[in-house]
Amino acid sequence: MSEPDNTPSHDSALAVTLTVGELRALVREEIQAVHQNGQTPELLSAETASKRWDIPVSWIRDMARRGELPHVKLGHYTRFKPDDLARFIQERRKEPSHPLPRNPALVKNLHRPLKKT
Repeated sequence: MSEPDNTPSHDSALAVTLTVGELRALVREEIQAVHQNGQTPELLSAETASKRWDIPVSWIRDMARRGELPHVKLGHYTRFKPDDLARFIQERRKEPSHPLPRNPALVKNLHRPLKKT
């Protein structure tokens, strides 16, 4: 007679107590597994994200701290996924409330080089 399977299912709650060293080892194992599968996620520091957006790093950190900007916590490190940042920007994109009139003559002139005087 076989023994019952006591492994927890994905939807059951499980409380685990780990030491800091055990948690670090677990995170390292997960990172290595991701690298071996060829699925290395790109994670950006607050400094890199601020340079890409050309905004202060303090704004990035503050928005993450307040929970408004999606981020990943790895110990005391805070990192940002480029896809999350792109979605954050797209969700906040504002269309002009009064679009400019579409005058064909003006649009045509926009593509013409400026005259030198």
